[in-house]
Amino acid sequence: MFEFIRTHRRFLQVILLLAILPSFAFFGVQGYSSFMGNDNAIAKVGRQKISEQDLEAAMRNRIDQLRQQYGPTLDPKLVDTPEARKLLLEQLIDQRVLTTEKNKSHILASDQLLRSTLQSYPELQNNGKFDYDKYRSLLIAQGTNEQIFEAKMRNDLAQARILDSLTNSVLLPKQVVDRLIVANEQAVEIQERFFKPEEYITQIKVDDITLRKFYEENKKSFEIAEKLSAEYVVLNNETLTKNVSVTPEEIKAFYDQNQSRFGTQEQRRASHILINAPKEAKEADKAKAKQEAEKILALVEKDSSTFSAIAKEKSQDPGSASQGGDLGFFARGAMVKPFEDAVFSMNVGQISKLVQSDFGFHIIMLTEIKPALVKPLEEVQAEIQLEIQKSKASKMFAEAAEQFSNLVYEQADSFNPVVDKFKVKIQKAEGINRAQSKLPAQPGNVLAPRLIEALFKEESLKSRKNTQAIEVAPSTLVSARVIDYQPAKVPPFDEVRVKVQEQFLQKEASKKAIEAGKAALEKLSKELTDTTGFSAKKSISRSNPNGVPPLALPLVLQASVSGKFPSLVGTALADGSYGLYRVVALSAKPGVDDAKRSQFTPVIARLIAEQEVQGVVSDLRVQHKAVITKTSFANSDTQPNAATKK
Repeated sequence: MFEFIRTHRRFLQVILLLAILPSFAFFGVQGYSSFMGNDNAIAKVGRQKISEQDLEAAMRNRIDQLRQQYGPTLDPKLVDTPEARKLLLEQLIDQRVLTTEKNKSHILASDQLLRSTLQSYPELQNNGKFDYDKYRSLLIAQGTNEQIFEAKMRNDLAQARILDSLTNSVLLPKQVVDRLIVANEQAVEIQERFFKPEEYITQIKVDDITLRKFYEENKKSFEIAEKLSAEYVVLNNETLTKNVSVTPEEIKAFYDQNQSRFGTQEQRRASHILINAPKEAKEADKAKAKQEAEKILALVEKDSSTFSAIAKEKSQDPGSASQGGDLGFFARGAMVKPFEDAVFSMNVGQISKLVQSDFGFHIIMLTEIKPALVKPLEEVQAEIQLEIQKSKASKMFAEAAEQFSNLVYEQADSFNPVVDKFKVKIQKAEGINRAQSKLPAQPGNVLAPRLIEALFKEESLKSRKNTQAIEVAPSTLVSARVIDYQPAKVPPFDEVRVKVQEQFLQKEASKKAIEAGKAALEKLSKELTDTTGFSAKKSISRSNPNGVPPLALPLVLQASVSGKFPSLVGTALADGSYGLYRVVALSAKPGVDDAKRSQFTPVIARLIAEQEVQGVVSDLRVQHKAVITKTSFANSDTQPNAATKK
C-alpha cells in the first residue's frame, strides 16, 4: 500500500504471520508435538529443535492455504522455493521463540478466549452460528483431534498476548500521517512500451538437435506424475439405513406418538378493533381508553354487520384498521395470550367482551375456523419408515464401525467380507495422484487427503492390501486398496516433442524480448524525447497502480521521486516480457482532510507497531538463543548462520 511496506517487506512478512497465528494454526503447523523431537534439527531455540520434517509440514500447510485462496490448480513449484523455505523457517523460529517467552512468563489463554476465537471462524459457521460437525470434519481432514488442536490454539493465542501492548499503543504525529497519505495518493504520469515474447518467436530456429538438448536439460518439467487406481468401500449412516428393517407396528406406534407432526393445527380467523392503552400508560389514560372501547362495543353488539366499517373508522391498529380489522388466519402461539385465549374460546360470528392486553383494549369477532387436519398413515408411512431407519442406523454405527474396521484389517486381501456383512458397494477411482493428498478436504468427497496419503504409502503400493478404516467425515469410514500403480516417468522425446518445442520457443522468445527491451532502454536513455512505440499517457499512484505490474511499480515510483522528467526505467516482467516506462510528470500533492486521516491513521499505526513487534521478537531471539544450525532449503547455497538477528 505504501512504499514503506515495500522497503520493509522482510519485517512485515514475519509480523503478518504473527497477526494470523490462530488461523495459521487452524490449518495446522504440524510439529507442535515435536518441540523436543528429532535429531535432524535445522534450527534450535534453546534446547527446542526445529526439524526438516517440521519445515516440510509447514510448507505443505502453506501450499494448502494458498490453494484454498487461489484454487486447486496452483502449482506448488511457484511457492516451494529456497527463498520461501528460508522465510518459513524464520517464521517457525519466531513461533518457538514466542512460545518459550510465553511459558517463561506464564501467559495463558482462557477457555472463554479459546471459545470465542473458535466461534469466529467463518469456516466453522453455518448461517452465522458455530457448527460442531464442520469443526469435527475439518479436524479429521487435518489428521488431528480436538485436544491437540485446541492445545495448539491456546499456545498461539497466548503468544499473541505477548505483543498486544505494542500493537495497541502507537501514537502518530499528524505531520507523519499527512506525508504518508500524500506519498500514497500522489499521481505519476507515465507512458508504457512492451517487448513481448510472441513478437520474437519467428526469429528462433528450431531443429531436433536443439530440442533434444533442451529436453535432456529440462526433463523434470516433462515428467508425468505417478498415479494409481483404487477401489474402496464406504460405511456411513446412509449405508446402514438401507439395511435396517422396520415393522408395521413400529411405524404405527411412531405415527400415533407424533401425530402433530403429520398435520396442521387448528387455525382461526378473526377481526378486531383496538383502542390503544399500553401497559406503561397512566391509569387515567387507561380508564379513558376503556370508556371509548365500551362505547364501540355497544355499537357492534347492536349490529354486528357494522363491525368492519367501525373498525376502519375507530380501530387504532395501523396494520389491520384499513382491512376492517381483519387479522387473517392464525394458530395458537401467534398472538398475545389474552387475545389468543379469547379467540379460541369463541364461536364463529361471536363478538367478545373487552379483552385487555399490553397493547390496549380489543373487541374481537371470530369470522372463520379451519379445523386441525392429520394426514392419514398411508400418506406418511414412507417418511416415518425412513426416519426410524436413520435413527436405528445412527445408534448402530459405533458397533458397525468397529466391525467394519476389523474386517478390512483382518481380511485385508479382499473387500468381499465387508460387502457380505454390510451390503456396501465396491467403488472405483482412477487417475489419483499424490498431489491430491495435499489439497484441502472437500465436504462430501470420501477420497479425502488422509485416504490418498494412505494409498501412496509404500506398504499399500507393494502389498495391494486394504488400508485401515479411515474416518473422512463424521460417521463416515472408508477403506481403499490399490489395484493399479503407474510410477512417475519422463515420456520419450518423440511423445512430448510438441510440448518441448512450445517450452523452448517461449523461453528463447522471452530471452530475445528481454534483450531487446534492455537494448532499447540503453538507447532511449540517451534520447529521452523519443516516444516511438510508447502508449498514451496515463496516471498511476501507489494506491492505484492502474495496471502497472508489481515488478515495475517500485521502479516507476522511485524514478518519479528524482524530479527529473522525462526519465526512463525498465524491467523484465513475470510473463516473460520486458516493460519500458517513461516517467513524464509528478502531479500536484493531493489535499489531506480529517476524513482521510481517520481512514489511514489506523493502517499506518499498525505498520509502525509491526516494526516495534519485530524489534521485540529479534531481542527475544537473542535471549532464547535461536540459531539456524543447518541449511536445507532445496537448492539454496546459503551457509549456516545465527538466527538471532534478521
